[in-house]
Amino acid sequence: MTHYSRRQVLRQTALGAAALFTRAIAEEVARPLAAAKPPPATARKKGVCGGIHGTQGLVALKPGWFYSWGVTNKIEPPPGVQWLPQIFPHTNEDIAKSCAIAKAAGHTTLLGYNEPDHPGQGNLSVAKALEGWPLLMATGMRLVSPAVTWAPNAWMKNFMRQADAAKLRIDAVAIHWYGMPNPDAFLSYVTNARKDYARPIWITEFGVNDKHATADKPSKITPKEVLRFLGVVLPALEKLPWVERYCLYGPHQPSNPKNGFSCLFADDGKLTEVGEYFASVP
Repeated sequence: MTHYSRRQVLRQTALGAAALFTRAIAEEVARPLAAAKPPPATARKKGVCGGIHGTQGLVALKPGWFYSWGVTNKIEPPPGVQWLPQIFPHTNEDIAKSCAIAKAAGHTTLLGYNEPDHPGQGNLSVAKALEGWPLLMATGMRLVSPAVTWAPNAWMKNFMRQADAAKLRIDAVAIHWYGMPNPDAFLSYVTNARKDYARPIWITEFGVNDKHATADKPSKITPKEVLRFLGVVLPALEKLPWVERYCLYGPHQPSNPKNGFSCLFADDGKLTEVGEYFASVP
């Protein structure tokens, strides 16, 4: 029997992705809308992304999972921490190759397009996003929806409505949120997403952020306010049965006037007060 290296398997799988998926796509589209695939019974909700300072940062923050906006990852997950792949699309060929890589690596959950409504991110029309979705379905993996910049916007509503009409499988809905340290506003936003889309919720990016702040007029938000915010919302997210995962975004630079107060690590690599609290959440 011929043995191939993991790199050879992934390369050949990626190169032949379009052909490999053709029959599977046709079979998926022809089926009735499938029941949602359940999450792993032992999955921990707490996740982190952004400025996480590599493997040692993950050890310090103690998340259950993380992701890195793609289907390959340069950070070695420490024991007990799961890394998840995400499709960052541009063309159907890119999507097919990315799906093949994720599937060949043995992952069971796949995050959908990152901010397809944003010109500087996924930048996909609803029509193109729907056209490519059967490629994700063909992996047989549990699928989390595209994560748009604002959950109730027209892009997401149109995508979900048309996906349901076409019987495309979406097992959970991803949302993003950035805003002022108002727990009630954040939790209402999360709850409304659940009502709008009637699926389990994954908050794949969220954090306290002052979009109006500038270098000349930095935000007046303090780390203490971020701590109070997280002290309310993290326990609430842990208790909500339909929130399957949440992922706190860690800004990279403490000096950033818009979100430096939310950093998990200081410039010297040590945990900030915010990082220490996040690490303390089970």
